[in-house]
Amino acid sequence: MKKEFSFRTGVYHLNDEPNFNYQLNRTLMWSGGDLDELRLAGGKIKDSSDWETEMVALAGKALSEGRVVHAIAYFRMAHL
Repeated sequence: MKKEFSFRTGVYHLNDEPNFNYQLNRTLMWSGGDLDELRLAGGKIKDSSDWETEMVALAGKALSEGRVVHAIAYFRMAHL
């Protein structure tokens, strides 16, 4: 059986810092993140410590909701 998939395209403004914005978009486009969650987290991220805190929080929430693909993406991006 052949399974089709597609990649998202475009760039969203999720954080004012270019590197964080890039990584949040990367999480969304390639790793299966949720746009609304990443947009909310992006507004809270000011430094690397915030980055890890927010990504781990997103991962925990996703995991508790049974969204394993999202949880994996968020944990991976948290650099744990």
